Amino acid sequence: MYTLFEHPKKVGELLRESFRLYQASVTKTLLAAVLLYVLIVIGGIGMGALGKHAQALSAANNTAQYHYHLLGFWFWFSLILRAVIQVLLLFWVVRAIGVTARQQDESIGGSFWFGIKVFPRTFLALILAMFVVFVGFICLVLPGIYLTPIMFLVVFAVIVDGHKPVAAVKEAAKLIWGNWWRVFGSLLLIMLIMMAGVMAFVIFISITIAIIHLPVRMTHIIMMIVAPLPLIFLYPWIQCFYFMIYHNLKLRRAEKLQIK
Repeated sequence: MYTLFEHPKKVGELLRESFRLYQASVTKTLLAAVLLYVLIVIGGIGMGALGKHAQALSAANNTAQYHYHLLGFWFWFSLILRAVIQVLLLFWVVRAIGVTARQQDESIGGSFWFGIKVFPRTFLALILAMFVVFVGFICLVLPGIYLTPIMFLVVFAVIVDGHKPVAAVKEAAKLIWGNWWRVFGSLLLIMLIMMAGVMAFVIFISITIAIIHLPVRMTHIIMMIVAPLPLIFLYPWIQCFYFMIYHNLKLRRAEKLQIK
């Protein structure tokens, strides 16, 4: 059982806490991570097949143009559908992490259905956060850079604390105020760790395949299946770390209010 800390912590301590939370919530998040992996693999193979079919149709005569446009429709439809499912899986994982951290009793199915129930307002909050960041980049680059971390926190504001979309964006913006360098450094650290882990795994697989001397087509298929495997373990842990950042920022704000 995981016990959530009650005082602000440094980045190194947040990493340790995120591992502890990951271990406590892995049974609730593993299924979503596996489904995400399967979705990425199927999507990659499907997109590759559609691309080859589209090339074949584009080289054909005008009678194939209808099928070419129909193929384009299915390409964009599958891309949007995959994105929606990925977002839903994210909400599922965040909910499971939140209830584990707060020692609430909820089944895997309960977390999944909660993710579906809050999908409209959480998705809207995420879109609003992205729009705010986009406007920041359009007006001046620096405001966009400053506001970027809210995209990582707004989902927790809705799912964990129950804020409405606009209030969630405001809450995320208030949390990073005065803590930007700390948040930016934490996000950069976790991204570097993730990239290093994935790259090391891909390099290992590439070297192994090169030693075995597999055919090019077989190598391509194996890489599409094997390369995303680290996400099964990294994805829930990364969300645990984001939760730690969010919780830690709230504790820092409460501490400042007590001092005042």
